[in-house]
Amino acid sequence: PERGRFIEILSDHDAASAKNDLLPYIISTLDTPPTSVKLSRQSKEAARVNDPLYRLSGTLIRSIGQVIDSIDKDDTEVDVSSDDNSETEPTKDKHMSPSKQPAIHIVGHSLSGSVAALAATILDGSLPMPDCNEKRQKRWSGFARDRVSALCLGCPPCIAGIDVDFVTSIINGDDIVCRCSHNTLQRLYARTERSIKGGVLGKGVGWMSDAARLTVTGLTSGSAKKKENHLNVPGRVYLIRPRRIGGGSSSIHEVGGSIGGRENFRAAVLWQLNDVLLSKSLWKHHSQTSYIRSLDRVQLKGFADA
Repeated sequence: PERGRFIEILSDHDAASAKNDLLPYIISTLDTPPTSVKLSRQSKEAARVNDPLYRLSGTLIRSIGQVIDSIDKDDTEVDVSSDDNSETEPTKDKHMSPSKQPAIHIVGHSLSGSVAALAATILDGSLPMPDCNEKRQKRWSGFARDRVSALCLGCPPCIAGIDVDFVTSIINGDDIVCRCSHNTLQRLYARTERSIKGGVLGKGVGWMSDAARLTVTGLTSGSAKKKENHLNVPGRVYLIRPRRIGGGSSSIHEVGGSIGGRENFRAAVLWQLNDVLLSKSLWKHHSQTSYIRSLDRVQLKGFADA
């Protein structure tokens, strides 16, 4: 199409190769208590976001804006000629016409996935620009309404209170980052302290009972009171389950959001998506390499025999 597409690809350092340096940064960022963001001056409605990632999304949009503005300057020069063959003079419109404004697609992995989702939400107009007092920068909120999308791999919980159906998030197996927020990390710290206080004999029993406790917690975690300060993985969320048997194929399931019934039950109870349950694969499944491998091995129903 004439307006074209603007694709932004974001990435952190690969967690598999640099996890010793990256882990403290990821955990400290995700352990930040949620911040309330007022959606408009007239309304009392507010969303909740991870503040450091929200501010980074504003920085990303400002950099994208510089590129779009440079395109705008080139494309708004038009030739205006009269019927009497008068000389052509360049004229400039204030902004690029809507038909020429590019569609914006953002792809991110790990914390960059959250930045991608939040930036898309701002460009759609569902969130205001962070720390913005300049009129020129305020225009980016809603600039790409109905023309923006985000694909997030290994994205942590970063937003709550608004629907962002133009965002797609993919969780790979036991990826710990997708389960980390201030609330879930605080609960993990509390469970760890209880286990340590149990002594050498009580540690093994403590972690066994912890798994059972999380299963019960998953059954009751849907109450409004418990979700009050809970951040979510954004958009439509899909969980990939890597398998060692059956030729190593992966299955994929849509979870959360408006999807109900068995899949939501599995997400909360069987797959423990709402709490951090330690496993041997919690960091391995977070790497870009693991995501690529698992996506490559997804076997969809109806295509198995194709």
